[in-house]
Amino acid sequence: MVDAEDLAAQALAIGEGVQPQTAMQTFGVQIVLIRREQLRLAEMETTIKIAVSMFPSLPIYRAALAIIHKEIHRDGEARRILDELMAEDFIGKMPDDSFRLAALVLMADLSHHLDDRASAEKIYNAIAPFNHQHITIFPAMGSLGSTDISLGRLATTLERWDDAERHFDDVLLENASLDNRIWLGEGQCAFAHMLLKRNGPDDSERASKLLIASLAIGQEIGAKSMVEKALALKVKLQGLDSSNVKSSIETIAASVSHDQPDLRSHAAPDGTVTLIFSDIEGSTALTERLGDRRWMELLKEHNKIVRRHLGEYQGFEVKSEGDGFMLAFQSASQALRCAIAIQRDLETHNAGAAERIAVRIGLHTGKVIKEANDFFGKNVILAARIAGQARGGQILASAVVKAIAESVGDFEFANRRELELRGLAGLYETYEVTW
Repeated sequence: MVDAEDLAAQALAIGEGVQPQTAMQTFGVQIVLIRREQLRLAEMETTIKIAVSMFPSLPIYRAALAIIHKEIHRDGEARRILDELMAEDFIGKMPDDSFRLAALVLMADLSHHLDDRASAEKIYNAIAPFNHQHITIFPAMGSLGSTDISLGRLATTLERWDDAERHFDDVLLENASLDNRIWLGEGQCAFAHMLLKRNGPDDSERASKLLIASLAIGQEIGAKSMVEKALALKVKLQGLDSSNVKSSIETIAASVSHDQPDLRSHAAPDGTVTLIFSDIEGSTALTERLGDRRWMELLKEHNKIVRRHLGEYQGFEVKSEGDGFMLAFQSASQALRCAIAIQRDLETHNAGAAERIAVRIGLHTGKVIKEANDFFGKNVILAARIAGQARGGQILASAVVKAIAESVGDFEFANRRELELRGLAGLYETYEVTW
């Protein structure tokens, strides 16, 4: 990826002396594709938003923005764009040019990620006539792979296993013959995902071999996105996914609920304490990819950021374990400011770091003074479960936190959700904190 970035910059320097506008457009496309493989797409969000505002009639820029939202774990925003484009019938209204196929390929990726069967069916039917074609954004600007990988992903979403397998077989054959390693590795990873989802005889063994091959390619060419996806699937294949392993949040919540530390000195005058739970998303796969030494360096930086803002907003560290924290605050507004400051600081860190730290945060406020057993039996667990529902880079707050914070008036909330939380009866309102 370093070589690709250097070559793109060299091409820009040459092209600016001949056709500066085309050269800049080409460089823009190429750098977006490179940043995607480097797990640095967040850096391109502002640029793509400008393109959306300048070219509102071109769905490809909105599709690209949705992909950025997906990659930085803002699925709600990604789904909103997908729903808008499908409602506008972007498939039927788009001119039949290279932009159309490129937009369809991006939307196929999004539909597959969101497991949206309705859009998957329509996008599959739109791409199918162009089977075996390689998608480029204008001549030589950038490659989005062959239509077969998009069709394979969509067929996986639709659980058309025979079609999916046929498409992925074609992906591997085509890209191996062309020595196109990046799309060969992507195809191997996507094929493995399909096999794990189908879970038929010998599928696990075949998936394992594909993931080993994909990891080797990703590590060789420096495609962090490919490596991360392959590692996550490898972890799942080994039976170490979130359904089998306790997260740091769950471990801390169980320990604190058992020990019941005295939090009365950290309560507000009305007897309430606002709790924050947080941990690093995908830490198991990240540790395996980085190795112990680099993981500990990353963890040290993460812990330093959390503790710096904890002190700034007068919070108390109840417990930390692994990559997780439980924090307590007298004030809900101070807890929210702390959470926002942590995410903003991490965003700054990620912009200039080789490895991205994606932290999920959840908050809830409950009374602690009178009934300690009830507090630890429900409020601590509720805060932990809310954090567990967040994605990396996201802050989720309970309805109680929102109600308290709205009286202050300087916080914004979005994406109201009603969740069933494991171990707790009923539905619970949560809101995403805009930071």
